[in-house]
Amino acid sequence: MRYKATHALKGTLDEVLEIVMDRSRDPEVYTNITSNRRTRWEECGDKIHCEYLVCGNGDIPKPLRLIAAPHMFTWRETGHWDMPGHAYHYRLKPFYFANIFKAWGIIRFSENGPESVIRELEGEVRIELPLVGPLASRTIVGYMLGNYEKEAHEFDKYLMRLRETRKSCD
Repeated sequence: MRYKATHALKGTLDEVLEIVMDRSRDPEVYTNITSNRRTRWEECGDKIHCEYLVCGNGDIPKPLRLIAAPHMFTWRETGHWDMPGHAYHYRLKPFYFANIFKAWGIIRFSENGPESVIRELEGEVRIELPLVGPLASRTIVGYMLGNYEKEAHEFDKYLMRLRETRKSCD
């Protein structure tokens, strides 16, 4: 299932990029993410290549977590930042069901005034299973878009935290 979404985020472009590149906050921001570990960060000219191991079992009911191990809901995110274009391109590859699950996308950021940034999301989630694949894809996209919407509504909190950190370092 293809998806698109646009959000206005408060802050300068530099501040917004600094906040969204800090993936250590993912478990706080996204309810389904329980851990996120960066395994690669390589700066090559105006591109940054990165890789993360992400566990997304936070929305799984606790009794079911006893049966379904965390690694069953873990995926590798491989991406790169195009710094001049203010864009992040990514692909997700789960540890389980990698032969039937495909997900990729791009997140673009552009200035919308002195203290506002537009974030545009575009991507696709595809689960190649007869009958249930499209339903599962829609469900996953719904979670993803809900997470991004929640983050956009709470972005002021992350911006204030960043500005306080910068003030204390001056």
